[in-house]
Amino acid sequence: MFDWRQRKREDDWRGVDRGWRCPQARLKPRFLLGALVGLALLALPLAAQETAKAEPDAGLKARGQAFWEARIKEDYAAQYGLLEPKVRRQLSLTNYIQAQGPLQYLEARIEGIQIDESKGLLTVRTLIRIRHPLLERQKQEVAVHEEWVKRQGEWYRVYPQS
Repeated sequence: MFDWRQRKREDDWRGVDRGWRCPQARLKPRFLLGALVGLALLALPLAAQETAKAEPDAGLKARGQAFWEARIKEDYAAQYGLLEPKVRRQLSLTNYIQAQGPLQYLEARIEGIQIDESKGLLTVRTLIRIRHPLLERQKQEVAVHEEWVKRQGEWYRVYPQS
């Protein structure tokens, strides 16, 4: 009678690949998958660095656009989330909302970005309307210069603006 267990031990010792019965055959796909995942994880930081080098102002522009979209929609929680962390520790969301003036922002577009290491300056062209019964129909275009700071790799709006 033929003993398969004996044959398996002999094949393992010789390194013979017998398909699913061979322990080495089961490890090959896992090893290849692990190697591919490892290479992909090594490549991600390099790709991120290349993107950051190509457009250093992309992060600031995206955060600035998010702030102004929130301002147009009057989403105060989103605006508050983009403020500098030390300001958020000192100023509550309720106080931030109460500090908003009578201006209604109708449109905003970023026209310029200047970055000096961890400080940024956005030039934003806005279309505003003052909330007052006598001035309700008048719209005015205003250029705004905003200060932003970079903290731990992320851009935050300085509040209050100087």
